[in-house]
Amino acid sequence: MKERIRDRLLGMANSNGWDVRQDKTGNVVFAVPGCGSLANEAILVLQGHMDMVCEKHSDCNHDFLTDSIPLYMDGDWVRARGTSLGADNGIALALATAVASARMDDRIPLELLFTVEKETGLKGANNLDPAIIKGRRILNLDSEIEGVFIIGCAGFLPMSIRLEKKESGTNDAPAVKCIISGLRGGHSRIDIHKNRQNAIVTGVRLIRELHRVTPGVIVRSLVGGNKVNAIPRECTFVLADCAIDDVATAAEETLAMMRQTEPDSTIELEEVPGAAGQSMIDWSAIEFLLSLPNGVLATDLNYQGIVETSSNIGIAADEAAHLCIEVMTRSLIDSQMHEVGREIREEATYATGSVRTGALCPSWTPNPDSQLLHESIQVYSALFRDPPEVESVHARVETGIIGARLETEELLSVGPTILYAHSPDERIHIPSVANMFKFLELFVSATFTD
Repeated sequence: MKERIRDRLLGMANSNGWDVRQDKTGNVVFAVPGCGSLANEAILVLQGHMDMVCEKHSDCNHDFLTDSIPLYMDGDWVRARGTSLGADNGIALALATAVASARMDDRIPLELLFTVEKETGLKGANNLDPAIIKGRRILNLDSEIEGVFIIGCAGFLPMSIRLEKKESGTNDAPAVKCIISGLRGGHSRIDIHKNRQNAIVTGVRLIRELHRVTPGVIVRSLVGGNKVNAIPRECTFVLADCAIDDVATAAEETLAMMRQTEPDSTIELEEVPGAAGQSMIDWSAIEFLLSLPNGVLATDLNYQGIVETSSNIGIAADEAAHLCIEVMTRSLIDSQMHEVGREIREEATYATGSVRTGALCPSWTPNPDSQLLHESIQVYSALFRDPPEVESVHARVETGIIGARLETEELLSVGPTILYAHSPDERIHIPSVANMFKFLELFVSATFTD
């Protein structure tokens, strides 16, 4: 998919006569000359990423590799039917190319930097070749609230846990398959504080309630989530050595507790054949999952309402001999991420599990004295009367990594309003896109004085 997106962008660059630079990782830069009285001003880099999180409802047959996103308008919003929209971060590509191709008498020189594989590990930003970029003022277009300027963000620490399963014996009695669905899900960075239930955690809590009534219950399998940076919306597990009526009672109690926060949630039950000799998930693994940090762990004392530290259990994958869990911890303080990681490793040792820790992605330290920030505030205030809000966020945008690669602190992240990114409910606010284009158009054509 990324090759086709890049080829489309390269075709646009060639038709506009923009110089093209690429690095070995697949990142591309389009050099757009300035014009008129601003032709020799400092270059502004407009940056976004080429990939999206491909999420869809379980009953949706959409193929992201071959099918177009099924767009439709819902009032002032653009949405997709049954799938994620890709506004995160397709809108950055659209805004950057639109501003660069707009006819203006005066415009500063631009570089359009489009990175690869942001959503799957920030590969493009982490491996960016500084030689392909001349500009040192980076305006990232991956923020998701219009009127909020981002000057710093949390880092993250991914972890993978493998828990050993054990043999379940020769019991071939029928089992019960449980399917939890209908949860809102969302992005683990911008929705983690919105009291959205994690389907994997919900499933494990249901199993715990059943275990109190039926201590001998066997958990044959547990599967949930499909992106480590998305709050799981669905979870499926198979239980044996229990009565379906007892499972139904536990399911009703679970739904009752979720009714206010997840009104559309459902739990379906189905009797399935037994599987003598099949491995089972050890109860120590269930206890481990119950102990795993999940959700908001601490809030930021400097910015009201901002999450400082959080953790998201994003994936549960069932293999023949192991239950595999993917967790992502985020924090504005690097030492806090290390502390959460230490706690997870200690708990895993009690559950006969092994832990693989990914590379820590450090946080982006705010620079409130940035000239780029002050000029952007000036432009936004002139357009919309009120100044923007300036925040540090519980997110991981590429800006800080790119700034470190280019050795610059002239960094800012802005963007139109996007809701429910990384989920089939993703939508983008049309008026905010228009406002963001006006802001960019004025910024690249404005003359600033000290």
